[in-house]
Amino acid sequence: MKFTSSEYNLLKTIIGKVLKQHSAFADNESKVKLLTDLYDRLTLEKIITGVYLHELNMQIRMFVSQNELADDVKTKLEHLSAKMKRKSHSLR
Repeated sequence: MKFTSSEYNLLKTIIGKVLKQHSAFADNESKVKLLTDLYDRLTLEKIITGVYLHELNMQIRMFVSQNELADDVKTKLEHLSAKMKRKSHSLR
C-alpha cells in the first residue's frame, strides 16, 4: 500500500514512538526487528504490504486507543487504519 508523504511522516513518527517503547523490553527481539524494518520502509516511502501492513495497522489502532490525540489526527489515523484493513483484506 502506498501513502502520501504526509501520511508516511505521520506513520513513521508513530512507529518510532512504538519502537522506543518495545526496545525497552529485551524479550521482544523479533517484534523490535519487525518494527525497525517497518520504520525503515516508512522512512524510504516504500510500498507497505503483507505482515508489515498488518503490523502497521495493528500498531496504529493500539496507538489511537491508548493516546490522547487531537481530533483531526485521530480521525486521519482512523481513516488510514480502515483503508489499510480494506487493502489487506482485498489482497487475501
